[in-house]
Amino acid sequence: MRIVFIFLFLLSFTGLRAQELTRSGHFKRTVADNIQTAPLLSERFNQERRICIFDGFILLPFDCEAPTINMKIINSSGELVYSHEFRQVINLTLSLNKKYCAFSDGKMIHYLDLNTFNMKSFTGSTVFAIGDNGEAVFYTDENQTIHKEKLLISANERIYKIAHFKNKIILVSKKCVLLLDNGKLNSVFCPQNGRMFDLLVDKDELFVSVKTEVPGGFLFESFKSTDCAAFIFIEKQFFPRTSIIQMKSNSKFSTAVNQSITGEIIRDPLNYNLDTVYQPIGNSYGEIQFYGNPPYLHPGVDLLGYHLQDVYAVKKGFVKAIITTADTFH
Repeated sequence: MRIVFIFLFLLSFTGLRAQELTRSGHFKRTVADNIQTAPLLSERFNQERRICIFDGFILLPFDCEAPTINMKIINSSGELVYSHEFRQVINLTLSLNKKYCAFSDGKMIHYLDLNTFNMKSFTGSTVFAIGDNGEAVFYTDENQTIHKEKLLISANERIYKIAHFKNKIILVSKKCVLLLDNGKLNSVFCPQNGRMFDLLVDKDELFVSVKTEVPGGFLFESFKSTDCAAFIFIEKQFFPRTSIIQMKSNSKFSTAVNQSITGEIIRDPLNYNLDTVYQPIGNSYGEIQFYGNPPYLHPGVDLLGYHLQDVYAVKKGFVKAIITTADTFH
């Protein structure tokens, strides 16, 4: 009995380190990545989102639609040690040792030393990474170029993700996982079917997922590597092409959702002939927004969706970037 117990315990323990793949092909981030779980150090900062760093927290406001974002940093004693206004804070990324951060303000990529608060800025896309020594790596769309300090490396295809892993720089294109070595890009993993989808570095393990279109939906498969040479299959998930909303269109789901909507609604553009399917509206065009000084007019219309609801493009193209601003709803 003791041998069986230990064996099961070891299985359970090792399973805690594995990164699970969601139905939509992404990896479930660990608790350490959950920026909402950081403890509160001072009542003065209880209205701000907290991101744990090597000595304290980065603080960002929840009202991401403000004309500017005031980024603050407090140390582990709760003292304010840094404050600066930015246009936006998009795709905030930390180095693995949490001593550096990088983010986009919509026009420039900013790299910030979280100890000295020295900052360097570059013109680039929303695809970037920062290493434990503050090494900046980013990609530009205009000429499909990778920038690494003073090095410029041409990419034959679009780059979607960049990460630092064991003193190596990993990049993901549509076709392959690439390793930047001595100024050259080398393919280290190319799926036989489908395309590269997601990437995650978790300490000494590299996780990637692959998306393949199959009858009735999409098949997602995950792989991991510890050396960028061998990639081991972990699991697969199937995501049906039919959305959750469509699967429940004949039930009372839509009616219940519509009854719970308190703001303005319009008929869903894809189901305009049905009087039971509506699209809730958030902020409308031209509404006065006053999340901070100065007030401004809302420049668009926010159509609110549901978790895992399908999103359709108005014309054929590609997804250029997936961005996350300083709020959980954007």
